[in-house]
Amino acid sequence: MQDFLQRSKAWLVFTFLLGPSGLSAAPKPADVVAEVDSFRITVADVQKKLSDLSRNRSGVEAEDLKREAVNQLVNEHLAKIRARSVPVENDPDFIRRADYLLSQVASRELFNKVVVSVVSVLDSEVVDRHQKNPDKYRFEDLVRASHILAAHVEDTLQLTARQKESGWWADTDEKAKSIADSLYRMIQRGASFDSLARHWSQDMASGINGGDLGGFPRGQMVPAFDSVAFSLPVGSVSPPFKTMFGYHLVKVTFRQEKGRAPLNDSLKSVIKAELQEEKVLARSRAFVDSLREAAGLVFNEKFLGMSDSALRQEKTWAVASQFGDTIRANLFASRRAAAQAQLKGASLTRDQQLGLLKDLINPLLLRRCAEELGITKSPVYLEKKEQIYQGEQLDRVLREGMIEYSPSEEEIKAYYRQNQREYLKEESLSVHVQQMVFKTRKEAERVLDEIRAGGDFSLLARKYFPGDSDIAQESFDLGFISPPAMPKDFFAVAETLALGAVSRPVRTQWGYHLIRVVARRPDLSFEVVRPKIAAAIRQEKQAEHKNNWEASLREGHAIKIYERTLRRIEYRPTGTASSERP
Repeated sequence: MQDFLQRSKAWLVFTFLLGPSGLSAAPKPADVVAEVDSFRITVADVQKKLSDLSRNRSGVEAEDLKREAVNQLVNEHLAKIRARSVPVENDPDFIRRADYLLSQVASRELFNKVVVSVVSVLDSEVVDRHQKNPDKYRFEDLVRASHILAAHVEDTLQLTARQKESGWWADTDEKAKSIADSLYRMIQRGASFDSLARHWSQDMASGINGGDLGGFPRGQMVPAFDSVAFSLPVGSVSPPFKTMFGYHLVKVTFRQEKGRAPLNDSLKSVIKAELQEEKVLARSRAFVDSLREAAGLVFNEKFLGMSDSALRQEKTWAVASQFGDTIRANLFASRRAAAQAQLKGASLTRDQQLGLLKDLINPLLLRRCAEELGITKSPVYLEKKEQIYQGEQLDRVLREGMIEYSPSEEEIKAYYRQNQREYLKEESLSVHVQQMVFKTRKEAERVLDEIRAGGDFSLLARKYFPGDSDIAQESFDLGFISPPAMPKDFFAVAETLALGAVSRPVRTQWGYHLIRVVARRPDLSFEVVRPKIAAAIRQEKQAEHKNNWEASLREGHAIKIYERTLRRIEYRPTGTASSERP
């Protein structure tokens, strides 16, 4: 008994030292979540994959997403293992693509070594460029201004919430001017320009920022606005004036006068970059010219006068170097045709054709130079080559897991017969409904009289629907609905209304509704649902193929997932609120 008590006491001490959080604390980034043979997948790997998956998996349960992340990591590792045995070296199409990519790598590294790395710009050159180009480095006239717009409104969606509540908006040009005059008087008495712009400006895009339009040069705005903005002192507000958009009040918050830009650090950086680019370009041209001269290029000029069709039949050389680098006539023909197309069919001159041939052989000359300088054996080049080859191998393995399946007509018909009731259940008797809802029958009947007198249902709905405009828009147009979606009395009326007709007030638990039917969708026939069925079959076959592919990847490999560690990984899908209290 005493031994038992001692053991119990020791266990209590152990659990106390471990603490209540010791058994459920979040795992460390290096903790192992899964093993594939001797390869380990860590918590950090899973969290990174979760971050990638969460961008397009909104609404998926956290535990399901964590399991998907682990499965993908396992499959990716197994795909890389299989990819090692995929032969690509004897595929001429791939070799051609790889050589093109590697020639670009070699050219870039070559230019970095013999051009970019030796080009420099002195501070004195920057100063000299600035002094000799006073007209290039200048400030233009610029102002930053805010405005309030009062305009004649035809669509009430253009109103702010406060304008809707107060009714202080213009349905005529005269009223717009009156509102602009009133706002100007309020500003003169000390009212905040920014606040008035947010609540009353008809230009909602700038109004939400206190009317701020940002900075702009002369000529960007309409002439009347431009004239006022560039004549106002900073901080002052203009009286109302009219443009094609309505009546404006303008406040200038910043002005920059035209003049020579001082040579500060920012401008020094700009000029230095300009000079660097110019020097790199000049040295690049000189370097390429030196390669051409050393190559002793020879041109087969008999091809220059040939037609494109005749030239395409030629397989012999069009330009060659003394080292054996060669561009053939058929390649020259296709490039020349493309160049002539850009000139809208005009023929290239002799010099233009020779220039095109030089451009075509340049990559071969650059590649040869890169080889002579050892660039094609450099770590950067070899690493890129390995990436290209491994990427091709992995792509081929991953493509094995995807198929483009086209179901036959018999498959589609059989699927429809098996699932016909489900399709009809989903879509039967659906109607596209718009509505207004009122607290009293009297209110509903008053608006119904307006509609019968010619009022537009949509505009009246936006005018009378309670709540914020965004909510009203969504609640006003219900889209296609089915019987379970709405109260029985509501749907019974909607189902019998003619297209475009408006119902008498219909009472439900939410009030009195005016209903309009916009469209009606009948029971779905086989022809209507054919595309949906084809897509469903295609998805099933693709999922089945992918599952079989994943199973084949895992054959012969020992895979172990540490469920406890996986469960302890903390992850909360986007949009999920935490239930924990601070």
